[in-house]
Amino acid sequence: MVKNFAGKVKLFVLFLLMIFPSVKVFSQVTADPQDKFYIVAEGWELRGVIPRLPSLRPYPLNVIKEILALAYENGTEQDKEMSEFYSQEIFGKPIHFILDTIATAKLVVGEEKTGLKMDILPSIQGDFSFKDGLFSLGYILGGYFTTNDAKENFLPIYENFEYDTIRDGLSFYSLGAYLNSNAAFAMGGKNIYMQTGVYRTGFGPYFNEGISLNESAYHSANISFHLNQPKWSYSQQLSALGAMNSVGGVAPNKFISFHAVDFYLFPKLLFTYYESFVFGSDFNISYLIPAPFMVLQGISGRNNNLQMGFAITYKFFPGIEWVTDCMIDNIDANELVKFNFDTCNEIVLKTGFVYTPLDSICKRLSLTYTAISPFTYTHIPVDNGYFDENTYNYQDYSNNGICMGSSYPPNSNRIYFSMDLNQGRHFNLSITSAFMSHSNVSESLTENEAALYMLSSKGCYPTDGSLNNHNHLPDVPHDGYEINNTFKRYIFMNQDHKMFTVQGGIEGDFGTTRYKWGKMSVKASYLFEYISNKGVDVNIYNGQPYEVIKNGTSENYKWKGTVYSTYSDLFNAAIEAAKIDKANWVNNLHQVVDNYFSIGFVFEF
Repeated sequence: MVKNFAGKVKLFVLFLLMIFPSVKVFSQVTADPQDKFYIVAEGWELRGVIPRLPSLRPYPLNVIKEILALAYENGTEQDKEMSEFYSQEIFGKPIHFILDTIATAKLVVGEEKTGLKMDILPSIQGDFSFKDGLFSLGYILGGYFTTNDAKENFLPIYENFEYDTIRDGLSFYSLGAYLNSNAAFAMGGKNIYMQTGVYRTGFGPYFNEGISLNESAYHSANISFHLNQPKWSYSQQLSALGAMNSVGGVAPNKFISFHAVDFYLFPKLLFTYYESFVFGSDFNISYLIPAPFMVLQGISGRNNNLQMGFAITYKFFPGIEWVTDCMIDNIDANELVKFNFDTCNEIVLKTGFVYTPLDSICKRLSLTYTAISPFTYTHIPVDNGYFDENTYNYQDYSNNGICMGSSYPPNSNRIYFSMDLNQGRHFNLSITSAFMSHSNVSESLTENEAALYMLSSKGCYPTDGSLNNHNHLPDVPHDGYEINNTFKRYIFMNQDHKMFTVQGGIEGDFGTTRYKWGKMSVKASYLFEYISNKGVDVNIYNGQPYEVIKNGTSENYKWKGTVYSTYSDLFNAAIEAAKIDKANWVNNLHQVVDNYFSIGFVFEF
């Protein structure tokens, strides 16, 4: 059987060679928008070495080839050196065989989660280009082997997992094995092209920190179109996602349609308008039309989850720019026109500066501020009708339960600083620091409102302040009790208990010169993390539905093992139980200090 399998593999390889006799094979930058190349290209753009880059990443080979050629033609000696380096890495060698090994230790003060794990990631990576560059294919075919499946225990708070390996794993005791693969096929030239495949997507002026489409989010199945003109450009993408329910189940037929227009108003000013549309199985061909989604939604009578946003980039002088990105998830326009600002507006705002010095060991400096208002990215599983913990959410802004925008939750803000250093081709160093605060919106509930959650179905109405904590109160009878619907008011960061996080980290890698056999690199990192009031982001109230017991013409109510003769008695008991749950939640808040150490070796053949 093994011989037959080996023979089939040989025939398959020969078949590929016969189909693509003039194929060129490169590295995998076209399938990975988190590749360092995109940071380097951003620096060239900021200093005017190359024209404006497309807003949607990753790029096909034709675009990358043009970027490298312009950097070599217009840049400094350091730019030429970097252009030659990436040209050699991307276009100089056939298939890359890579073995990545990482050891991570987490030392904790304040929690019992100190541990050690080992990761091994073998992969084959490359890019095919054929028909004179008209077609290209980038791919990463690999696996992820780990000694600890609790991956979240080894990640700093609110940081997305680096690999696309959260589904369909094999486990043996404490060992886990997963697939870790992506691929992107492109057709077209440098100014107009289509791209499809399974890969992560990034959009906007912030690399790995996007608020609409974030490179660090989980991968999806995508098909996109890009048109680039001297004064404007247009991008559109349709992505197939995974819908989640409250018990961890995943279902297909969830989608996001996204499009954006860039206007190059002046040499120093770029304005971008974008929209996204999250929907379920009610697919409509109009979602692919390059027209405002709000108009298309009105025509078809849909009530899906619509977002819109804009980004402004202004270059003060070559190398430094001010960048602002704002995404509007939901806005109460009726109240705003009345100058009533005590209302729920779901908005993400990110603003800051990026500086790329000329011919310096410091390649990039960035300082940003992000604010995420309550309930941004969230959505009730169904707009009308019954739902329970097994109901899949086809409208929140997530893919497989991971937010496609910011990695940190609603009702939070963050200041972030990063500095990237580079000495020659082989040594890179990154220094980061962050300060973040987050509050749980459910802490603002009144006693009567909290009682509704206590009587609701388990898992349907989370109160952890996360992406799952939507602003629709449970459909529980409350006649005679005042319900103010606190969630419809302005409650941004005004809760009593706030979780503060302070982080500081350093990460570096050093690679050898490429030899005939390949090359090797070593990487190491350390991150310090202090969290005050940890536990803010867990459920405050734990719902449990009540049972109605018919007793002739009257009704009794059974809840948590106790029978109540009137609904008023039941509701008052829920109020008292809510007080206990909230008190327990407050008492469980604590401080923790995390220290993350990692070291790894990468072998490339």
